[in-house]
Amino acid sequence: MAQELSDKEMVVFSETYLDACKHRLLGNPEEALNLYRKCLDIDPNNDAVYYDIGQLYRDQSNVEGARYHFELASELDPSNKWYLLDLAKAQSQLGQLKAANKTYEKLRALVPENPEYILNHANLLLHMGKEKKAMKEFEYLESITGPNPDVSMRRYRYYAGQNKMKEAEAELIQLIENFPNEPGFYSLLAYLYKA
Repeated sequence: MAQELSDKEMVVFSETYLDACKHRLLGNPEEALNLYRKCLDIDPNNDAVYYDIGQLYRDQSNVEGARYHFELASELDPSNKWYLLDLAKAQSQLGQLKAANKTYEKLRALVPENPEYILNHANLLLHMGKEKKAMKEFEYLESITGPNPDVSMRRYRYYAGQNKMKEAEAELIQLIENFPNEPGFYSLLAYLYKA
């Protein structure tokens, strides 16, 4: 259980934390990191500090450092959707697809109808080769948002890339039915028939 900070510690922590955030925003990552570490010396269980360090590492393209700190933050506050989202993205970037899938599942349990989370999870499932699960996610997304040309195009490109031309054709026909004023869909269908 975390020990409560004294009033003096809270003041020092708050001042140090604000300075760390200021240095991060001003583009002084080394100074920001030093100040964030001082914050952790005062309060080693502060999830926000771990998350901010993760963002700092992400800003510097240190994806592993970002993932590590996002994971620490999400362990301390497993109900924070931002921690989980950034953790899942970092895991995906690192090719940790099974871990990212579990993180998206946690995120989806917290916020089941967020279109961005559903789309990200579906794309990850496609990348993992879990086509049926991904298609269910896409269907669920469209049950929330209605027909979505971006989702349909993702399905079309996936089917075409897998050489599943009947499915690709069906997706384009559905796109044309849902969006008859989009000439690009007709062109794609003509190209598909020509190929």
